[in-house]
Amino acid sequence: MKEEKIRRFLSMAVIVGGIAIVIICTVYQNHFYRVPHKVHLSGYNDAANIETKYDISIEKENQDYDKVSGWILARGHEIVEFDTQIILYEDGSDEGLLWLTQMENRTDVTEMMNDGTNYDESGFQTMIPSKYVEGKDYKIAIAFYVDQERYILKTDQEFVVEDEED
Repeated sequence: MKEEKIRRFLSMAVIVGGIAIVIICTVYQNHFYRVPHKVHLSGYNDAANIETKYDISIEKENQDYDKVSGWILARGHEIVEFDTQIILYEDGSDEGLLWLTQMENRTDVTEMMNDGTNYDESGFQTMIPSKYVEGKDYKIAIAFYVDQERYILKTDQEFVVEDEED
């Protein structure tokens, strides 16, 4: 009888512990992807000496979020490691707000470049909560890897949300 109570107690402890771990991981992951990370732009290599091409669009996804999507490539370099990030920065400041992105497969970019290099994984998208950008004069920078080196490209493109017309 006593052994059965101990076994039942341990079973419940394992179940409760497992549920607690799942909840903690979910909250952490949600917080990690939905909150910007402050970074110093000087901590990145400048992409000015690399031949890059990019395209960025910003659309109002809904009342609370703006969708940033596009692509970036370094001509002649395949995307070996996708870790593209969007950084919003203000002129004259070394600090920026970093947003993680999701990769989008962009076969159209490879076809457009037509130089024998695979740029299919050059696409990205992220959702930025409007509360972080309202009333601010941000510009967009893109952080990306080329040959295992981290680079930043300041685009000078202003963060202006284009409302989709229904």
